[in-house]
Amino acid sequence: MKMRRAAVVLGMVMAGGLIAGDAIAADPPAKQPYFASIAPSRARMRSGPGRNYPATWLYVRADLPVRVVDSFQEWRKVEDPAGVQGWMQGKMVSPRRTALVQGVVAELREKPAVGAKVT
Repeated sequence: MKMRRAAVVLGMVMAGGLIAGDAIAADPPAKQPYFASIAPSRARMRSGPGRNYPATWLYVRADLPVRVVDSFQEWRKVEDPAGVQGWMQGKMVSPRRTALVQGVVAELREKPAVGAKVT
């Protein structure tokens, strides 16, 4: 009987820990700014932290890297790679960090010479 009671109590503690762990994972990191990414393939950026604020951008690319600079309740103020800032719902922002390579594409040559064959 004691063994069964201990198993039930242990199961309840473990279940409570899982639920609390999920809630903690959904919260933003305490220290800001931090890097994240846009989770869905379509996400709206708004001028303020609420659905009553007008949408300023519609992002149509999942995993676009963003920097979270502020938070208010379930809303996150993000900055995209171009420097544009606005508010997104927290569920639209993934804690997964991604990267974006920007710059000029250069030709890769076989040898370090101007007339070398482009590979």
